[in-house]
Amino acid sequence: MDPIADMVATLRQAFPDGIGDDSYLSLLACLYEDMSDENLSKTIALFTGRNRWDVSNDIPRALSARNANREEIEVVAARLRAAGWEPDES
Repeated sequence: MDPIADMVATLRQAFPDGIGDDSYLSLLACLYEDMSDENLSKTIALFTGRNRWDVSNDIPRALSARNANREEIEVVAARLRAAGWEPDES
């Protein structure tokens, strides 16, 4: 079982047309609690085609903006849950 491949498959199911720039940082913030920075950047790079190191550099921006983006994060999370994602609630 490959958790990165599994998450990429979930992302493709949740966002079959890809993720828009307006939701990109919200997606990073949403997944941050469940993944290491390295796995998060690898996963999002595979899903979006972005450079892994650019994604890694975007993580702090996503975290600093998460309070302002609460509604968008909830929209992203709902799409992920509908695709089978189960966030770590611990």
